[in-house]
Amino acid sequence: MNKYRNVKTIVDGMKFDSRREANYYIYLKAQRACGGLTFERQVRIPLAAGIKYVVDFVVKHKSGRVEYVDVKGYRTTVYRMKKRLFEHQYGVPITEV
Repeated sequence: MNKYRNVKTIVDGMKFDSRREANYYIYLKAQRACGGLTFERQVRIPLAAGIKYVVDFVVKHKSGRVEYVDVKGYRTTVYRMKKRLFEHQYGVPITEV
């Protein structure tokens, strides 16, 4: 456990920063099995001034809609700044779970 009280978790041989993120991965896997979506995890996205943002999941829905999802238990100052930069630069919201 770290200072934010999250517990590192391993699912399908992949390490997740928290049980919440691992559970969301399991949820997405079930949705993918039903044919409703595809997804990628830990996607690096370049921001202005050479800053990099790693979003937990990029979800591509069957309808064509793309959703950027971050699984959060605690919103740090750095996260809030990067979220604002991302949303301003790309014009799409980040969904927090």
